[in-house]
Parts: sequence; structure tokens; C-alpha cells
Amino acid sequence: MDSPSAPSLIQRAQDFAAQNRRSIILGLATTAFVVGGVFYYTSTSRQRTVQGDLEKSEKKDKKKSKKKKGVATDPKSPILEERKTTVQEADGEN
Repeated sequence: MDSPSAPSLIQRAQDFAAQNRRSIILGLATTAFVVGGVFYYTSTSRQRTVQGDLEKSEKKDKKKSKKKKGVATDPKSPILEERKTTVQEADGEN
């Protein structure tokens, strides 16, 4: 099956690489660039979600502590405690 005039697989691969050297280098550079971009994107998106989760948990803790206190610390916030009001009837009205 193996005749001396037929080139081997290794010889054919070397011939292909020699003829298409520029294309192979360009393809490898593009692949490396894409892999680096994907790695950078995934690492920064994880940091954003971790930071976002920490900020959300801090906000939740603040809300819980405000609810536990029952006191409005912000002057613009609604009054949280109930006040009993007395109804006074004006003279001449029922």
C-alpha cells in the first residue's frame, strides 16, 4: 500500500504549511486575539456581578435595619409611626 513515490502524511502537512504560511499565522493570531478577548470579558463581567451583588446586599441590609428601627432618618421619607388624631367638630357643623 505504501509506495515510495507517494508522499507521507507528514510530508503533505509540511508542504501545506510552507505554501500557506501567511494564512496559518493570521489564523493563529486571530484565534489568540479572540480567546484573549473572551477571557477578558468573562473576568470583568464576573467582577461586575460580584460588586453588584455586594452593593445590593449592602442596600438590603440598610433597608432591613431601617425597617427594624421604625424611625425615618431621611426628612423626605414618610412618617413610619402612627399618630392618633382627635376629631374636633367645628361650631355650627354636625
